[in-house]
Amino acid sequence: MATLTLGLSVVITGLISAVSALVSKQREHAEIMRLEAEKQKEYAKSVADSASKQLADEKNRFIDDNKTEFDKLGVAITSVAEAENLLVTNEQTFIATIRQRAIAAASMELAAEKYKQAIQKMIEADSYQASKEDIREAQRISSKNIDTQVGKASNPLLRGQIGSAANRQAEFEKVLKDIIRQRTKVFDDAAKEYEKQGDEFITTANEINNEVFNSLLGVGITPKTDSNADEINKAISDRLKQQMAMLEEHSQWLAQSTRKANDTLIDLELAVRS
Repeated sequence: MATLTLGLSVVITGLISAVSALVSKQREHAEIMRLEAEKQKEYAKSVADSASKQLADEKNRFIDDNKTEFDKLGVAITSVAEAENLLVTNEQTFIATIRQRAIAAASMELAAEKYKQAIQKMIEADSYQASKEDIREAQRISSKNIDTQVGKASNPLLRGQIGSAANRQAEFEKVLKDIIRQRTKVFDDAAKEYEKQGDEFITTANEINNEVFNSLLGVGITPKTDSNADEINKAISDRLKQQMAMLEEHSQWLAQSTRKANDTLIDLELAVRS
């Protein structure tokens, strides 16, 4: 009995030792697995952090590489958050502002065309020379005027003064200048209308660009200061008006030359009539 008890004790002790060793190994394995899991977690975190950093670097590089393009679009983008706000969150608003800017730019081009047409009419007005039809018309009207005045004169002396060659010449010149003034007024009126239309196109462009400016501010996007519509359009408007002033100065010189030419035509016509 004692022998049996001793044997069982040895067996039990052996089992306990074996179980303890197994448990110890399991604990060691679990610890190894835990450490491995932590390593994997750290590795995964490291990979994720590296990927995030790489993505952030790419985004920042995108901002830097496209700064000029953003400037051209009239927006000041300095961070990834601003770019995402512009291109993702407010994509439709941004697209709408681009469309509006295109309309504003087209309005400025139309304004320039209208100013060009106005200048052309100014030049036509200032360079107008009396035609043969104008001279014949002046002769007809001035002769009729003098004859009417002569017919109303109360005495022969007065009739002779009114119907003198000098008086007829003066009346002819006066009537011809009136005819020329009427002809050039058509061009002047057209020039004023074209200039008015040009001003209206510039006003439209300014209004549209101001709307764009406020729309971008309204969604947290900073419009580029040096792309402010008022500044751009004012610069274009000033340049166009400066060109018009230069051309108008040229037109005045041309008008003086034209008047001299008309005076020469009158003298020649009078010489032929004499």
